[in-house]
Amino acid sequence: MSAIGETTAVISLGASYQTAWQITRNLALLTTLAGEPLQDSALPFDWLILPPAGLLSALKPGAARFPAGIADLIPGPPQSNGAFLWPEHGFYFWHDFLPQNGANFDAIFENARQKYDYLWRKFDAMARKRRRIFIISNTQNNLDWVSEICSGLDIVFSHRILARLRAALNALFPEGENRLLAVTYKSRFTAGERIADGDGIALIRRDTTRWEGRTEIWARVLAEQWPAPGPNLAQS
Repeated sequence: MSAIGETTAVISLGASYQTAWQITRNLALLTTLAGEPLQDSALPFDWLILPPAGLLSALKPGAARFPAGIADLIPGPPQSNGAFLWPEHGFYFWHDFLPQNGANFDAIFENARQKYDYLWRKFDAMARKRRRIFIISNTQNNLDWVSEICSGLDIVFSHRILARLRAALNALFPEGENRLLAVTYKSRFTAGERIADGDGIALIRRDTTRWEGRTEIWARVLAEQWPAPGPNLAQS
């Protein structure tokens, strides 16, 4: 989930479920940091697995936001237990198209289409917030396994891809303040690139959880990286 208040929004950008999970687990802390009540709120990227390049593709003006039809989906590998790939942006819908009480696939697809249409409208409405903190992470441990079985899924971060993401977010939300926080492992950041304080990047140690991440580690990261009021990302 993401966390939304009257003036502040903490928005999950994936690249997998851990970001949304940890926003929810740290909701009380985020409320304190924001200085206003925040509530769990679903947004489009909360429960997808998507490469950063695919996220950039989806954020382009006029980009498709959901497959036009079932034919645009490709079944994931057998080990994914019902996941589907949308090649348009390289998204994996890991849970949206699972069997639902005997419903046929046409009905399941239509339910998902309506859900994502609603979630994208909520995402667009974040333009009304005074401050938006976008969080993306690639620290979900089972992403190694997912990358092995899903060919072409590149979840590695780089300064270049994060800079492009900042620019895309500023283009989408030109009013108010935008901040981007990337949570990553050294092994999942482009080799040889230096990570410095102030980059909006939190480098954490690998934990032993399967996918959830450790809430106390995320709490420390969120408290340390919470942005002081300042200029828009495009100007910083």
